[in-house]
Amino acid sequence: MDQNERSLVRDYIRAKHSYTDPVTGCWFVKYNSDKSCYASGIWAGKCRNLHILSAVGFLNHNFGSILRSCHKCDVKACFNPEHLFLATDRENALDAVKKGRNKYRGKGETLNLMIAYELSKILDSLGNNHAARCS
Repeated sequence: MDQNERSLVRDYIRAKHSYTDPVTGCWFVKYNSDKSCYASGIWAGKCRNLHILSAVGFLNHNFGSILRSCHKCDVKACFNPEHLFLATDRENALDAVKKGRNKYRGKGETLNLMIAYELSKILDSLGNNHAARCS
């Protein structure tokens, strides 16, 4: 995506931004009263989560990237680019553990991320060569 397209995305995000929480600084849209759900909008004919669009416009993120648009604030409905960071799935999982969200739910299973975090520390202590063989 070129800078002109990213500029259009930024304009779209600014137009969607209805209000800022005065305490947290989170950006919200007017119609999304449930802050536990992702805010969305239509971009290029597709329904997109606004935090992802915000990362594309402001953080030079790309659609289809292996990196995820993650929340520092942990408010799903927020799309303030200052509250977002790009991370791999592993980094996002470790962030959840550090913040006390110790369960990840996916495909009907619950995985204790504390175990994953401890395992990653062990693998990291063994060095890159061992970790590469185990992946």
